[in-house]
Amino acid sequence: PDNMVLAIVGDFDKDEVKNLIRRKAGFTNRQFGLAPKKQVPALTKTIKDYFYKKEQRKQSIIKILFDSPDYYNDEKYPFMLMTHVFTGIGSRLFKDMREKRRLAYATGGIYVARVDIGLFLFYIATEPTKRDEAISGLLENIEKLKTELITERELEISAKLFETDGT
Repeated sequence: PDNMVLAIVGDFDKDEVKNLIRRKAGFTNRQFGLAPKKQVPALTKTIKDYFYKKEQRKQSIIKILFDSPDYYNDEKYPFMLMTHVFTGIGSRLFKDMREKRRLAYATGGIYVARVDIGLFLFYIATEPTKRDEAISGLLENIEKLKTELITERELEISAKLFETDGT
């Protein structure tokens, strides 16, 4: 119940509805209203590495997470664009990490916007023996974002994807 949001619309008595919810749903200590907005430090990263064995193949999935703008922040749009630039078979990350360096089975970048926090996740699936080299390569690609602009072609592809996914 503490992670639930309930929206009620229409003509109703607010106190009567609160009492009904408390009686029927067991929300005895829950506060009404929105949770306080959390302050998120800018672009801190966390590296997580998951190993699993599937069908006798060992694989390491490396995720590098960055705090990013929340849903209501207009600074979210470059992160949405980066999702398209870093995901897919023709993406710059795939070309570098899989085709050129042979360090990955799969690569990508995903922006997730929530009401109070945003998250950008870079990921790569690789062999455990290539883990350290894959992390270095992934960090190099992330660092290049500071100096290498998005190309005209990447922008065109992203624009088409924005049209099809409703963003």
